[in-house]
Amino acid sequence: MKTYPSIPFMNGLTKGQGIPEGDEWFVFDKLDGSNIRAEWNPKRGFYKFGRRKALLDDSNPWLLESPDVLKNTLSPKLDAEFRKRGYKRVLCFFEFHGPTSFAGHHEHEDHTMTLIDVNVHPKGFLGPKDFVAFCHNAGLQEGIDWPTLLHQGPIDDELLTAIRLSTLPDLTMEGAVAKWQDKKGNRKTFKVKTKLWLDALRTYCGDDDVRFKKMM
Repeated sequence: MKTYPSIPFMNGLTKGQGIPEGDEWFVFDKLDGSNIRAEWNPKRGFYKFGRRKALLDDSNPWLLESPDVLKNTLSPKLDAEFRKRGYKRVLCFFEFHGPTSFAGHHEHEDHTMTLIDVNVHPKGFLGPKDFVAFCHNAGLQEGIDWPTLLHQGPIDDELLTAIRLSTLPDLTMEGAVAKWQDKKGNRKTFKVKTKLWLDALRTYCGDDDVRFKKMM
């Protein structure tokens, strides 16, 4: 199974110093949870599951819930849409999270699987515009089944500041992920974290700078 691509951390962007160009950026709310991969084909449905860099195992027992959560929520709608489109092999990426999930840590509570990306073999990832259309066509609920679309269009320093200061409407605690993809499949992404979340992570990690930088 392919692993989810690492997303560059771009909190240091300032106007005129590296703000990505382009008019078709899609900025999604970044949910605070754990990355889950699930592979699908028409014969077996969703049949293989993994965490970010390995298959599911006892190293994080909460994540073992993810196949059942998917089966009881998103799976029927995704299965129907994949079949309607004639897909033969799909790798979906989800955020597994609950009300008190933080930095990959989970508690004993109800958890949600939120679709964040779709990779269709052999073409690759759906571009962000196609991803949004896919979610609408499949009848998925924005903000629960897939992340809230916070902004579409060019990115400027005002937008980045609003994310960092948690003033952008509908933004949750962690931050946002910006995505862009051209017709050839060339893909750009970056993430911006809120000051609120980074401060909470600093408290969580204490004086362990290595852990803090790894988790941010």
